[in-house]
Amino acid sequence: MKKIYKGFLQLEDHGDADDLIYIKGDDYPILEQIQDDIEEYGNLLSVRYFLSDKNEDINKLTENLIKSISGSADIDYGSHYSEYTGYLWTDQDLKIGGHDLADELYNNAQHDKWNFKTHEKITVPGKWLYAEIEYNSPTQPKEK
Repeated sequence: MKKIYKGFLQLEDHGDADDLIYIKGDDYPILEQIQDDIEEYGNLLSVRYFLSDKNEDINKLTENLIKSISGSADIDYGSHYSEYTGYLWTDQDLKIGGHDLADELYNNAQHDKWNFKTHEKITVPGKWLYAEIEYNSPTQPKEK
């Protein structure tokens, strides 16, 4: 099963969780979507993804930059709460074949940063993501 995820990356708050990675306009964080798809289709993945400053078609992206990774997926996405501290947090981890895809998506998402010279907040635009993930499972996918 091949799925395509595309759009501009941005960090958003969701409930009590801060800085979750979204594709602009989606209702759910991208790692939550991928986790759901892994649970349904399996965790052995082949990934081809592209990051660009603007929305470009797949042919142009292929000419500019290609990154291919494949291997077993290790994902940890979910909200957690500590009854001892009252602290709520969300894990956003996705490693495929030893590559930290969640970290790369996070670092290329729209975010705010502080300019210490001008003492102003600056919004850094997110990169355009086009990702094709083919799900292949050595284990059984979820029954429908």
